[in-house]
Amino acid sequence: MIEGEEVVVEAERDEKWQERYDRFVDAFIGETPNAEQTEIQNPEVVSFDGGIGELEAFASEPLVIENQALGYRITYHLKDFRLLPNRTQYDGEPLFEEMDGTPQQEARWAAARREAFLGSFHHLLLAMIADKVEPQGFKLFLRPNAGPPSASSMPTVGSPMQMGGQRYPISVDEIMGPGDVQVEHVLDFNGVVEVVYLGEQQSEAYARWREQMSGGRGFQRRGPRYQTSQFWLERGPATIDYKGDIVDPYGVTVSGYFAFERVGDQLPKEYRPR
Repeated sequence: MIEGEEVVVEAERDEKWQERYDRFVDAFIGETPNAEQTEIQNPEVVSFDGGIGELEAFASEPLVIENQALGYRITYHLKDFRLLPNRTQYDGEPLFEEMDGTPQQEARWAAARREAFLGSFHHLLLAMIADKVEPQGFKLFLRPNAGPPSASSMPTVGSPMQMGGQRYPISVDEIMGPGDVQVEHVLDFNGVVEVVYLGEQQSEAYARWREQMSGGRGFQRRGPRYQTSQFWLERGPATIDYKGDIVDPYGVTVSGYFAFERVGDQLPKEYRPR
């Protein structure tokens, strides 16, 4: 191959890699305001595979991520990432390091961390374990006849769902019981659990994301609503440990607001608001 042809091939490869990388960042880091201030510092370690409509990502070294919105430097050991037509799934081990800042920056980070935690899936799981769902601002409903997308697989992140059918208020003990050991709990239910967080309304950024994900098909913009999410089981009962972690990383699939917030809004598991 002559040198001129090598330059063309390299340029085409770089263009294809960049397109895949942009898709990866949107799906992995997210598209929230916090995600917009989050950047992978070593993108060169990421490679891709996959055909039309699917994308698989690999990292030859841990990803170094700086989150200027929440004030964390994250070393993320990526184990698995797949972008599928109906969902995104990823798994890895993030190690968080607090960034140094001015007193004003640190005060801003503290407020942003609190906001990121409140209403999150991790917040919900901790509230369920403590049996303080309603005092923490959550309402739970069951849609027993709502079916998840047919494709199987953060938790796994499903596409926004158009929910139909009747929903019924439920309590925690109707969907979660004790595990095999004292510090574990087990989620076990049929259908889809819908979660309404009364502490915060849905943002304009979320409305834009929902519209984009649906391609405008069947999507109707409404006035501000409380943050609403869904989760369901595709592998049978799912175990939750004492930290509020799902033991099987793909044991629960989330949709709605829980799916909107990804690594750019992620906090250390030991984080608790002050």
